[in-house]
Amino acid sequence: MESTTQSPQAVKLFLDQNETESVTVVDTPGFDDTWRSDEKVLEEIAEYMATQYILGVPLRGIIYMHSITEVRMKGSSLKFLNMFQSLCGDAAMMKVALVTTHWDSIKPEDEGDARRREQELIDKWWAPMIEHGS
Repeated sequence: MESTTQSPQAVKLFLDQNETESVTVVDTPGFDDTWRSDEKVLEEIAEYMATQYILGVPLRGIIYMHSITEVRMKGSSLKFLNMFQSLCGDAAMMKVALVTTHWDSIKPEDEGDARRREQELIDKWWAPMIEHGS
């Protein structure tokens, strides 16, 4: 599969039916992109975030997503996880939500394995972030 998100894109989501409460989620290109280097992706995200800061748009939190369909922690995934932790720092971890994705791709008979992978993420790979409030 090819990467689909080409540049950061803001999407406003309303939290109530009257559309008075909202949150803006920014979809960013992921690392390990099909067509661009990790450095280029990081540069694009940094430029977007710097512009938002200059405009006075506060960053309230970050959603870190990991596909539950990955049957092991790949070297590239670990590299990006470590880079993410370094960029954010321990003090910001309380504003990071750790999320697993692609549960809809899991067959019912494989759900137990997926739950074990999620628990391994929590216990091993995400533990330092969770210890700091994620």
